[in-house]
Amino acid sequence: MNIRNLKASLISAIIVLCLASIGGYLWYLYESDVPVNDPIDIPVDQPLETTVEEPVTQPQEVVSIVSEKFIAPLVNAEVVRPFFSLTKSKDQQVAAIIEYEGVYRANYGVDYASDTSSDVLAVASGVVQEVANDTLFGNKIVMQCGKYTVTYQSLDSISVSVGDTIKQGDIIGVSGENGYDSELSKHVHVIVEVSGRYLDLEKLVSDKTVVS
Repeated sequence: MNIRNLKASLISAIIVLCLASIGGYLWYLYESDVPVNDPIDIPVDQPLETTVEEPVTQPQEVVSIVSEKFIAPLVNAEVVRPFFSLTKSKDQQVAAIIEYEGVYRANYGVDYASDTSSDVLAVASGVVQEVANDTLFGNKIVMQCGKYTVTYQSLDSISVSVGDTIKQGDIIGVSGENGYDSELSKHVHVIVEVSGRYLDLEKLVSDKTVVS
């Protein structure tokens, strides 16, 4: 064999070995499931994806508010002393004057009496703020009814306590007598105030004023 043929044989053998090595490596990669030239995407400073559950909105209960109007404090009530007002007639103004120990004062409440019942009714719904006894005006109850402050005086007895929530028409006491209105028989004296002003309950009832 000449030298030229020997060199050719060696080159051929080297090429075969290289191809065999490359083929073996490729077969290894195939069998080991290692992806070739498959870039791996590594996120940097990416926020984590989170799932936020939307709050379940419960249906709101609809509360029906029925507007109430002032009522008289006694069944079959009769006004025995009216509220004093300069807009009333002279006779009504005179009837609304209270004389006590020689001193005359205007009546800024309304006095009611009844021949059929002595149970005093709440003229409006509200919360009892005060319960007290006064030697001159008798037992009294003070209630807050919305923006109105309602005071009941000349009570023979009281059937509510401070903090009680009272509905309109509930019995809160019994009408009686007191030393200030000694000329009147059993009655209840009711004072209505709002923002420092006295209001005529008789007019509130006749005008069907809404309690608010």
